[in-house]
Amino acid sequence: MEEQNVKGVLRVFAMSLAGPEKCKAYAIYDGQNLVITHIQALTGEPDVLERNLLRETWRRQSEGFLCIGEALPEPLAYFARQFILDGENRDAALETYLCLAENGNIIVAPEYPEYMPQPGCHIRTAQGEDIGVHRVILLCVAGSMISAFIDRITDELVNEGLTDEQQEIVKLALDYPRSLLLSDSSHLSA
Repeated sequence: MEEQNVKGVLRVFAMSLAGPEKCKAYAIYDGQNLVITHIQALTGEPDVLERNLLRETWRRQSEGFLCIGEALPEPLAYFARQFILDGENRDAALETYLCLAENGNIIVAPEYPEYMPQPGCHIRTAQGEDIGVHRVILLCVAGSMISAFIDRITDELVNEGLTDEQQEIVKLALDYPRSLLLSDSSHLSA
């Protein structure tokens, strides 16, 4: 049975494949609160890992999740929003995370308290790379930022006097995942 989205609630599936520690996470964002429900380390042979992530991304996307990741190889990059967690993007995600944390609007899975970035501290690093758990948490935050941006743009366009039909087309265009542009998904079958 396919899950239904609750109006105004975004479900996020995030993957960090950058650096030595690879992780995935699931989150829920209601426009104010971000709850990161699960964080899981990704291990295994790269080819098998990529195939499994491709299947899961396809499934999560069909269930209404916003799928976001970094360092995604092809064809996985076609099925999820590629987000470069560097420079300004990283700073914006960290600033948003800290703002959410200071206001009590973020909850991270209790099994990872030592990896939660805290106000006034630096993100922990391993051999010069961000720890994968930090990166995947920031990707969940980035997913909420993307959602807020899309909502704002949609609202601005809707307020420009578009007809109901035009408003619906704009919303579909802004939310339309690249993966649905691919007509053949037969390569995803087991």
